[in-house]
Order: sequence, then C-alpha cells, then structure tokens
Amino acid sequence: MTTPHAHAPVSSRVSRRHAWLFRQRKYLPVPFIALGAWGMVRFGHPLQAGSPPRLVLDSAAWVLIGSGEALRIWGVGHIGRKSRSSDIHASQLVAGGPYAHTRNPLYLGGFLLTVGLGLLSGSPWVVLGCLAYWAIIYGPIIAAEEQFLRARFGPAYEAYCLAVPRWWPRLRPWPGATPARWRWRELAKEYQTIGAILGTALLIHAALSRP
Repeated sequence: MTTPHAHAPVSSRVSRRHAWLFRQRKYLPVPFIALGAWGMVRFGHPLQAGSPPRLVLDSAAWVLIGSGEALRIWGVGHIGRKSRSSDIHASQLVAGGPYAHTRNPLYLGGFLLTVGLGLLSGSPWVVLGCLAYWAIIYGPIIAAEEQFLRARFGPAYEAYCLAVPRWWPRLRPWPGATPARWRWRELAKEYQTIGAILGTALLIHAALSRP
C-alpha cells in the first residue's frame, strides 16, 4: 500500500458529471433492469425450458454470476467498506490481493455478474444492453477514478498501471504489490450485492414464467 503524495477534494480531480455518476452508481442499473424485464415479458426466452441448449446457457450464466461475485468478495475483503463510498477518495493505494492481478476487480466482477444475468434472460438484446450499460456508465466512472488516483499517488500509480492491466487479469500477482490481508468484517455490506443478484434472478424467472 502506498501513501499519497498530495491531497485535494474530489471536485478538483474529476468533472461534476463523473462525480455524479460515481455517487449514483448503485441506482443507475434500475432503469436498465426495468427495460430488460419488459423485453423478456414481451419477447420471452428463445429456448424451450428444460432443453439441453437452455440448460447449457443457464449453466454458463450461473458460472459467470458465481465467478463475478467471488471476485467481488475477494476484492471487498481487501479494499473494505470504501467500495460503498459515495465519493471518490483514497488514503492509500491498494495493490494487494486481486488488485495485484487487475486494477478493477470489483468492476470486473460486476461486469461478469451483469453479463451472466443477461444470459439468463436468453435475449441477445438484453446481453447487448448489459454491455452498453457498462460502456456508458462505468467507462466514465473508471476514467474518473484513474484520474483521481493518478493525481493523488503520482509515480507510484503510474508504475502500478504499467504493471497491472485495467481489466484482463495477469496470471501472476504483481511483485511490486504490498501484501494485504483479507478481512471477513469488510464484507459487512456485500449482502446488498448478493440480494440484488438474487432479486434480479427471481425477476428474470418471473418474467420468463409468464404465460
């Protein structure tokens, strides 16, 4: 973990639009979920329930969902409750645990979750909507976070960016990472994500079960 070489409020680091997106990131999925639910009710699932192709697709979806949540749990256990913060801030640069493999393990986990839930719908349009959602919403958010961290930690963050990919994980952990402990107590609010996953899965099931 690296300490900052400078400090400034978030308003001086990122634009108001990016800061607003970051604060509202918990609620922004709601209209996309509602639109996806309407699409599933309107068009249904293209594959028959219980058919081998449907079972394969559903299994792949749950593998993505499980992998995404496992990655989130690993990341939250290292970064702590600041992952739920409404403002972009950092007192230290966390580069251990999953952060030694990818710079955005929580977002990567969330991406896998979202695509997995999209696959459960069986609709290519819902999956494309999930991809568009991530590009439109989280592209600017990640850019804002990187801008903040680059200004806050300077050369240390630059070295981290050169060694650790933004998305696709490196197989071996970055040797320059400071070892970090994983703590159970940091998962106190991850139940919100798990509840959202189960709730969305039930919504998908209810939408597809309509006659």
